[in-house]
Amino acid sequence: RSQARGAPAGSILDQALELVPNGAQLHYLDGERLKAEPGRLREALAAYEKAVQLRPDYAEARMALGIQMLAGGNYQDALTHFQAAAALVPTLPAVHVNLGDAYRATEQWTESQTAYRQALALQEKLPEAHYGLGLLFLTAGGGFPGLDELTAYEKAVDEFKTYRAQMGARLSKDDQSEEYLRDLDRMIQRTRRRLEREQGESS
Repeated sequence: RSQARGAPAGSILDQALELVPNGAQLHYLDGERLKAEPGRLREALAAYEKAVQLRPDYAEARMALGIQMLAGGNYQDALTHFQAAAALVPTLPAVHVNLGDAYRATEQWTESQTAYRQALALQEKLPEAHYGLGLLFLTAGGGFPGLDELTAYEKAVDEFKTYRAQMGARLSKDDQSEEYLRDLDRMIQRTRRRLEREQGESS
């Protein structure tokens, strides 16, 4: 039934695209439709790309394209699209969260933190930004400029806890953050033991 309801929308969109092949918004909508259909992600990407090609200032299409590229492991291109989107709509918190994700994926730790903080400056309660920061400190560890391993892990714990508090009732039972917190607990214990051992050896 729902399929039958969805079918005419597709055909109307196809007709519209035939009539207005250079309609950026139509290509974006086509991307949204294709993305929802199993196994058509490549076509969805092509539709988003066409929308951006036709209208380079189309922030929504750039965001959609960046999100799919990030999910597909194409981090550098995703970053380029998010940077462009952030320049187009600098006051949209979600853009900065995505930018933070892309910087994190490309191991640009400081830029990633700046992007997440920018998102939080625009919207105080933003669980996604705290989740991103948690992942950032967990992933970077002692590689984060100016932080040692232990401090980075403790910061990650704080961010994941803030994320969980802000999510509240929306938090699903199998939310990934719980697993991350368990991992962090083990990592913190292990790091503390190692530091104590090293101190003992040096004294």
